[in-house]
Amino acid sequence: MYCNMCGLCCRRLVVPRVGFRQMREFIGRYPFMKLVDTTLAGHTEIPVFACTLLVPADGGLFICSSHVTRPDFCRAYPDPRDTNLPQGCSMRA
Repeated sequence: MYCNMCGLCCRRLVVPRVGFRQMREFIGRYPFMKLVDTTLAGHTEIPVFACTLLVPADGGLFICSSHVTRPDFCRAYPDPRDTNLPQGCSMRA
């Protein structure tokens, strides 16, 4: 798998182990993450975030404006096995 820099995964990001109970603490720690939607994981509704550090680049691509100092959950993302990756993401298995 390779990243085609489409930005889809960072505009619809499901963070492992962050549900609605943990959301306030998560956003407090990472204020650049914005709640944009919810999705279902089994029977549980979970938050979907968008990263505001994603910026447009040449050719319709997107880059992270904080790539060098991004948090660990961003470094581990996306996982190609993640069923929540958006349609069109090149990392989707």
